[in-house]
Amino acid sequence: LRGQFNVSVAEVGTRDDHRVFTLGVAAVGDETEAVRGVLQTIQEALRRHPVAEYLGGELTVGGEVV
Repeated sequence: LRGQFNVSVAEVGTRDDHRVFTLGVAAVGDETEAVRGVLQTIQEALRRHPVAEYLGGELTVGGEVV
């Protein structure tokens, strides 16, 4: 994902099953809709992956900057 999109990606969550993992993806930008568009494109790319099965996701854009 990092090679195709300008985002940060990390494996997050529990590692109870080596066949299932959770990815966290972060994107930063000055326009909310542009960031949302990138994240939605990534979701679609994951859904179309030929080997991995996409089980679902949560997309959140915006938030408090600390």
